[in-house]
Amino acid sequence: MKRRLKTATRIILAAEALFAEQGFNETTMRQITTAADVNLAAVNYHFRSKQGLVNAVCERLMEPLCTEIETALADRMLDSSPISVEELLDILMRSLLNVSQINTHSLAVFMRLLELAYMKNQEELREFFMTDIGNRLEPF
Repeated sequence: MKRRLKTATRIILAAEALFAEQGFNETTMRQITTAADVNLAAVNYHFRSKQGLVNAVCERLMEPLCTEIETALADRMLDSSPISVEELLDILMRSLLNVSQINTHSLAVFMRLLELAYMKNQEELREFFMTDIGNRLEPF
């Protein structure tokens, strides 16, 4: 079990760095497997496909970002006055900056994820954003 986690983590970290640098479409599975020092079977075993790996990278980024936003929003809700658009943007920016201190690739990957989610053939990623992430960020 420990070996699997270690392999999956290496794959995600390699993919994350390459996705941040090159983008999702431009990054090949061969580049990911080389950087992670694994074979293609390991990627397929853990993530089933490149799209599954993209989703895993997305989840790894979005989980702490959602938590940061939820915490900031909860703190702000203690004040009963309405929240302005400027305050919401400030919460988003501060959350992104806090997450980027933990994960150096987070801002680049986040921007690339937004770009990718709007592409025509990315229904699975959009669905992931709408269900998993959308539900958490609905109050925002």
